Amino acid sequence: AEATLFHVDNLYDRWLRDLHDAQTMSGWCHVEYPESTDICIDIIWPMHIIIVPYALYQQSGDERILRRNIDCMERYAELLYSLSDHHLFADNLFTYGDWVPIVPAERTFVGAAFYAHVTDLMAKAEARIGNTEKAKMYEARFHDICNAINLAHLHVSKDAVSYNNGSQSASTLALAFGICPKEYEDRLFRALASEIEQTKRITVGLFANAWLYRVLGDHGRNDLALRLLTDTSYTGASIPNMVNRLHNGTLNE
Repeated sequence: AEATLFHVDNLYDRWLRDLHDAQTMSGWCHVEYPESTDICIDIIWPMHIIIVPYALYQQSGDERILRRNIDCMERYAELLYSLSDHHLFADNLFTYGDWVPIVPAERTFVGAAFYAHVTDLMAKAEARIGNTEKAKMYEARFHDICNAINLAHLHVSKDAVSYNNGSQSASTLALAFGICPKEYEDRLFRALASEIEQTKRITVGLFANAWLYRVLGDHGRNDLALRLLTDTSYTGASIPNMVNRLHNGTLNE
């Protein structure tokens, strides 16, 4: 929204150049710039080196954004690939996980889900600027990551479809990033929406919360998304509740 309303292209261009300067030759990025104040290992937060340029391109349609950033995007994408073990990650690569969730998905699932997402973005970015072979490579890798996640984290029974530990965060990310196979999408979404409506409680963290409303809208439940944005009777990570917790200084509790 800020990119559209306030024309912040120059601000982000400068920020991305600072990010490039801080990126190591291996592709590693700090969580913070220009210097990290928190010595940590986390592979999700630095994925902004891929997510932000692609989001800016989507807002503006300017392919030059992708061309200016593609080398650094590739370095981080390839670092993620080298750190993965058959497209999954060890738990010690994550400090934060899904930020301040009430019922957290396992950090390894969240990491793999976002790895799938940024790999999908890489395929689209490379295709957009005419790097056809690289686009095919990243697209194939995206499908391999999804297959690995589904093998490790998808649970299907006669009565239910769920991901990881059955949390709202896991369901949201599996749907948002195209990880869930098409034949299970409707069942997974209905279970997610039904739990929210029955419990009147949102348990996702900030990462999954950013995608929850898109998932609801994509599956025809704008009515539920609107309730979560306005109804103070919904507890947990609903927007009104999170705003209240922020004002009270209890967001991290």
